[in-house]
Amino acid sequence: ADAQRVEEAGRALKAVGRDSYLFVLDERGKSVSSEHLAKLYAEACDKTSDGVVFAIGGPYGWHDDVRSRAQQTISLSPLVLNHQVARIVTLEALYRSWTILNGEPYHH
Repeated sequence: ADAQRVEEAGRALKAVGRDSYLFVLDERGKSVSSEHLAKLYAEACDKTSDGVVFAIGGPYGWHDDVRSRAQQTISLSPLVLNHQVARIVTLEALYRSWTILNGEPYHH
């Protein structure tokens, strides 16, 4: 498990821009509501011109090197989700955030 997390951390840190705003998705992260995620996303967009990155952790979570690089560590669920499900949940959460920020009725 540790070797896998170290390998994943190396790849992730290499891929993320130095000035990118990094959200780490990890079961040890804090739970946030849709409204709070929308607020965090809007603030992240205001703080960087290098992009906002949402990084989905592996089955053992992220290595501490990645967690310490991240500006935000959030949890999609207290459950461990496989990558395919985590991608869908992340995309839906981001879409919901965008609709909240744009005042669209999708959220409810």
